[in-house]
Amino acid sequence: MEKIVIFGGSGFIGSELIIKLANFKNFQVDVITRNKKTIHPLKVLPNVRFHEVRTFNPGVIERYIRGSEIVINLMGILHEDKKNSFKTIHATYPKIIQNLCIRNKIKKFIHVSALKSESKAYGTDNSRYISAERRDSTGAKNEQDQNMVRRYVVQGHLYMFEYKAKMRWLPYYDRFPLVYVIKSNKNEFFGANLHYLPIKRRIMAVNKLLKYNRIEFPKKCFHKYLHSHVDGFYLDLASA
Repeated sequence: MEKIVIFGGSGFIGSELIIKLANFKNFQVDVITRNKKTIHPLKVLPNVRFHEVRTFNPGVIERYIRGSEIVINLMGILHEDKKNSFKTIHATYPKIIQNLCIRNKIKKFIHVSALKSESKAYGTDNSRYISAERRDSTGAKNEQDQNMVRRYVVQGHLYMFEYKAKMRWLPYYDRFPLVYVIKSNKNEFFGANLHYLPIKRRIMAVNKLLKYNRIEFPKKCFHKYLHSHVDGFYLDLASA
C-alpha cells in the first residue's frame, strides 16, 4: 500500500482530493492538519488517517512523511495575520517540506499555490488573464481543461473566489463561493454555488454535469455575483 501525505487537507481542494483518494484501496492517506475539528466529516473515510500538528516542527514533519511515496502541500492562507504571513505559509514551509522530501528520497512532492498569494503576485497586470479568457471562450477543448488564476469568468467553467456581498445586513453568506457559471456579462455573472450542497450531493451534481451535461442544482444554489465585489482573481477549476 502506497503512503500519501497531505498538508492542508481541510480546504476545498484538500477535502475533495481526500475523498477521491479514499476510493483507492492501494493508498494510505495521512493528512496533517492544525485542527482536527475542521475535517470532522472526513474522519469516516477508509484508508485515511488524520494527525493534528499545531506547530510546524521540521523534526515532527519528517517523522510523518518518512516512508511515503507522494507528499502534497495544499497549505494556504487568504489573509495575513500576526501568526501567519504569506512568506511563511507559501515560501518558508513549502521549502522545508521540499528539503525533507529530498532528504528522505520521496518520489513526488506536489505543491499547490493559493488563490490570494497568486493574485497579488501579478499586481495590476491583467493582460495574460484577459487573453487566456478569450482563448478559453473560443479555443479547443484541451485548451480549456486547465486550472488557472483568471481575471474574468467564462460560461461553463467552475470558479472559486473571495466575495464581499453587496447587502451588508445579510445574516450570513458564502465568502468563498464555488460557482459553476451559467451566464456572464461585463458587470455580473449568474451561477450555481456548490457550497450550498452537502459534500455527497455536490459530488453527485458535478458527476451528472460532467457525464450528461445536465444542470441539476436546487434553487437555493443559484445566485447573481457582481464582478466589482470579487476580491482578487478567480481560480478557474477547468471547464465541464
